[in-house]
Amino acid sequence: MSPAALDLLALRQGTVVPRLPPIPTDELVLSRRGRVAVFGYHGVTAASDSTSVDEIAAEITRLVDRREVDRVVVGLRWNSGGENGSYPPLLSALQAADARRPGTVRVVTGRTTFSAATNFVAELLASTTARSFGEA
Repeated sequence: MSPAALDLLALRQGTVVPRLPPIPTDELVLSRRGRVAVFGYHGVTAASDSTSVDEIAAEITRLVDRREVDRVVVGLRWNSGGENGSYPPLLSALQAADARRPGTVRVVTGRTTFSAATNFVAELLASTTARSFGEA
């Protein structure tokens, strides 16, 4: 049965079939949208195929230090966890950015933010003025 047919069947029966969003293939993605740096943190890992947490942390530090961005948004909506020991460089960079410019960091969570990703969020929120948005 096709996904559309399943949706119609679920509606007819009065049930809701939750669907998780597709998981991005690259775990670490940093891009800029105007004066906002957007970091897609899709897996708590030390490196992806194209970059490392250390490189992302260094780039965030550079962007904030040079005042090239007003905000750093960390997207963890599709982050189901990984290794707790791999995020300290990123955590340190975001803590330093927040110390230099309070209110700079924003965190977006979702229903698939889990395990080491929630530990990262908890440490970041406890040690900075970062604000969290999204699903609990």
